[in-house]
Amino acid sequence: IYGRTDCCSERIQGARVVVGKMQQVATNIKKPEKPTDPIKIDLSERDDPVYGRRVSVELLNNYLSLAEVEVWVADDDVFGDKEAATPDPELAVGQELDGFYNVAMNKKATQTSEAHGGTADKAVDGWTSQSWRGRDGSCTHTR
Repeated sequence: IYGRTDCCSERIQGARVVVGKMQQVATNIKKPEKPTDPIKIDLSERDDPVYGRRVSVELLNNYLSLAEVEVWVADDDVFGDKEAATPDPELAVGQELDGFYNVAMNKKATQTSEAHGGTADKAVDGWTSQSWRGRDGSCTHTR
């Protein structure tokens, strides 16, 4: 998760990440020590695997402004028995890194409200710029 750094980086505090309908994988997220650092939630060492068709970043009682949300999945989990050398055509260039795929990029994104042109699709556009820059910027914004 990449938060905003030009201002308001503290807004991410208290957020939680949910996979699927209700499996919380991170709660009470803290802003990173350096605002430009992404918030990394590594699930690879969990005893139980995490499955879900959707990932949500939720925050109650405050605005939420995200620069980017990436969901990296091992190629075996994305492709199953198929060869990773022939990736799914929906996976865009730049989404693969050392056998992992960012399955969130350019997928449908939603948010509960919108303010100042900060549409939900900006969280999965592949642009990790953490500066608002208004309508043409890369950050989401809720009310």
